Amino acid sequence: MSSTAIARGGDSAVPSAAPDSPASSGVRLPELADTSATLADPTPTEAVALQAADGTKAKLAIKGGGRLLFVDLLRLLASFQMLHGHTLDALIAQELRQGPIYEAWTWQRGLVSVGFLFAAGIAFTLSTLANMEKWKANTRRVTKRWRRIGWLILLGYSMHFPAEAWSSDPARAEASIHAFMMADVLQCIGVSIAIITGLVFVLKNERQVAFAAAALSVLFIGLAPLADAVAYDGWWRPVANYLTHKGGSLFPLFPWSGYVMAGVALTFVVAPQGARTDPRVPIPRLAALSAALFAGHFLIAASPLQYTTEATTRHSVPSFVLLKLASVVLVVVVLAILALRVKRLPRWLQTLAGESLMLYWFHLMVIYGAGVGLAATVGRTLPLDQALLAAGGMVVVSALVGLGWNRFKKWRDRQMKAFRERRAPAAA
Repeated sequence: MSSTAIARGGDSAVPSAAPDSPASSGVRLPELADTSATLADPTPTEAVALQAADGTKAKLAIKGGGRLLFVDLLRLLASFQMLHGHTLDALIAQELRQGPIYEAWTWQRGLVSVGFLFAAGIAFTLSTLANMEKWKANTRRVTKRWRRIGWLILLGYSMHFPAEAWSSDPARAEASIHAFMMADVLQCIGVSIAIITGLVFVLKNERQVAFAAAALSVLFIGLAPLADAVAYDGWWRPVANYLTHKGGSLFPLFPWSGYVMAGVALTFVVAPQGARTDPRVPIPRLAALSAALFAGHFLIAASPLQYTTEATTRHSVPSFVLLKLASVVLVVVVLAILALRVKRLPRWLQTLAGESLMLYWFHLMVIYGAGVGLAATVGRTLPLDQALLAAGGMVVVSALVGLGWNRFKKWRDRQMKAFRERRAPAAA
């Protein structure tokens, strides 16, 4: 996969791999934007453990119903859209990709990636900033956090393994290597969490970290057009890919990390008591922030002072970034209102909210994996009814795999615990 293109529809926020790309890495990923944020931090529900970016679980004593359930609802909604949307995009016939309905569908798909990234920032605040000093003192949890970050970055690169780097066709070999060096959603998440985790150890308190996150969000979004224009070819291409889309990266830090940082900062404002915040408190604050972001979008779009060019990638245009962020925050407002009527999510939904990395990996393997996925064997040939049926099947199968993977991990942990307990007496 050597080149990328914007998914059809002028307002889409989802980058898409060119279907005729000459390279074939381990996985062909047309829209990695849809997956990311959940990969760092599953989020809290009522009396449910919060799984942090370090993979550990911090028990939260939460009483009553609807305690910030909107975070899980956001992630579940984004997961459904990710699974359903990727499958439809891979299979629906080319002649159906037109008209206002298709354009509206394409637009809302573009919000999925932003929702995931924003949710990652929310979860970081709830899992780390809400108990910052206690978290820093837990060496095991800190170590696990850094291991988790490294694993996300490594997995991100491995999903673009340069399988054709040794091809006899120089063009295919070069394209495969370039695809391997691109910055994708997992790298963006990993680096973003690494930056904000580092700030936790550098700055004095939670408020300073939140202010720093807000400043970084402005930086990543505001400088995105300039970063998008940097030269990316040459020896420093792997680094430049974290700055610009032009080298093939779907998720450079500019502006995509800005969504994560915005989630960190805004959650500090709307949930002052962390996961223990009364679920009614965030709603008016989120609504006000959404209105402010919409206003920012219109003001920047109408300003005569512009520093973008025709060559600037649409995802790097600050007004467009604010429009997507404002829309996602508005969706969160609606979910927060709905969450007030929910006492608790069913356990299987709680589980799926914490297994989005597996959902992400599995469905991409089925659709795009190794040139034998649905995108290669079926392609964009199906009528709408068959494509919808396939998309529904993908949601069900992926959910079952996610639940099965969770059960396997619990079984594995029990076996490891029993093994350690058997070894302990012998060692004594």
